[in-house]
Amino acid sequence: MRRSFYAPAPFPDDEHARQRIVNALLDTDLDRGRLRLLVEEAARLLSVPIAAVTILDGPRQWLAACVGLPVETTPRCQAFCGYTIERRGTLFSVADALEDERFAGNPLVTGAPHIRFYAGAPLILEGAAIGALCVIDIAPRPAPSEAQAAHLLRLAEVATAFLELDLRAGGGDAARTPASSGAGAL
Repeated sequence: MRRSFYAPAPFPDDEHARQRIVNALLDTDLDRGRLRLLVEEAARLLSVPIAAVTILDGPRQWLAACVGLPVETTPRCQAFCGYTIERRGTLFSVADALEDERFAGNPLVTGAPHIRFYAGAPLILEGAAIGALCVIDIAPRPAPSEAQAAHLLRLAEVATAFLELDLRAGGGDAARTPASSGAGAL
């Protein structure tokens, strides 16, 4: 009998600074409509049923824009995107989550939405990886082609540019904005 477990991604070394940027961003009025357009394009590009722009916020993963999932948050300890933010400038991909020991026992794999395939590109805002643009399938599939990976990375750059516009419109950059909640405890 195969044993299943999952290994949550470790928090990055810059978690305190990263969380300060997330707090500043979440204090703004995000334009989720334009993020949704990017998510729809990512889902279409890879012909997958699920795509999202996620932001890792303390113990949760917030889906700022999403197609194919009826939830707005998941526990961060279950988030594939936690691994994505470790891979600055590159795509993180899992061909079959049931065959990957980091994810085989993850509740998002063993239960709804039954993730099998995942690919994510990090969102780098003010030097910190705050989340990801990701695509998900309920069937295993090969890693994205070079062209698909390049397109997903470009969509992540556009999503980041949109988030930066929202941050600037909200009153400045995160370096000047005090953390709004217990980020110091992280």
